[in-house]
Amino acid sequence: MGAALNGELEICLNEEYQSEIEVDLKRLGFEIEEREVETDSLLDRVREIPVKELRALFVRLSGEVKKMVKISPPEHDTDLWDAYEGFKSVDNNLEEQVKFLLKVISHYNIDYRENNYFSLEEDAKLWLYLSRLEDVIDVFDPENDTEQCIRSYLRWEDENIEPQKVPESDAPYSLLDPNKLRFLNSESGEEFFAKISDEMNAKTDVLQSYIQFDLIHRDDENQLIFSDETLMDIIFSAQDLQVIFEKMGFKATWKFRKVHGDAIAAFKVKF
Repeated sequence: MGAALNGELEICLNEEYQSEIEVDLKRLGFEIEEREVETDSLLDRVREIPVKELRALFVRLSGEVKKMVKISPPEHDTDLWDAYEGFKSVDNNLEEQVKFLLKVISHYNIDYRENNYFSLEEDAKLWLYLSRLEDVIDVFDPENDTEQCIRSYLRWEDENIEPQKVPESDAPYSLLDPNKLRFLNSESGEEFFAKISDEMNAKTDVLQSYIQFDLIHRDDENQLIFSDETLMDIIFSAQDLQVIFEKMGFKATWKFRKVHGDAIAAFKVKF
């Protein structure tokens, strides 16, 4: 769902769980497409490391790299410079941080072995720092840093694909429906999010931090009614809308009531 909210029409399936969920996804009406892609081989290896070991590796690598940079700062427009700048630009992503640290160490090792411009003191200290990392120095190979592999992609772009069985609104798969995901990045979906944004801006102007609207649920359609009496047809159930708003970082609550045979969910969304 996060990918659909970001305007994407497909997502790469996790290889570990692919075979387990592919049958269910096809039953729900999704298209599964296999294609050859180029992947970051180093990052793939890093992702295989258990989290606890990865944290310990990060502490170890970052400590040694800090010492190396102090002794011999990376020169501008070099592979070492690019790797170190990549590390500095990563924000709170442990796997990416470790990946770039491994690149930095590899390039320091290459420079150490191929260049003789280091002073005796620099040479001795770099040798010491690198010798402590012998077990990971060769993990990254600059000459072979990508590899080809077959990956499966879950797609919801093709409007000719229809679900064989639409799940109940309160089922675990309530948002795993290609029609619903297509709606998120369709013209109708854009109108829906634009209307929500307009409602929030109007409430902000009067110093309120919530919006309210009703969702009328019928057998053949769902319809939103906003405070200005704007009507909007929508594919989502009340449960779907709650998940979507929470995914966007808002708190959504609703209560059902019956009016002339219609089930109406009164929504309140805090932002």
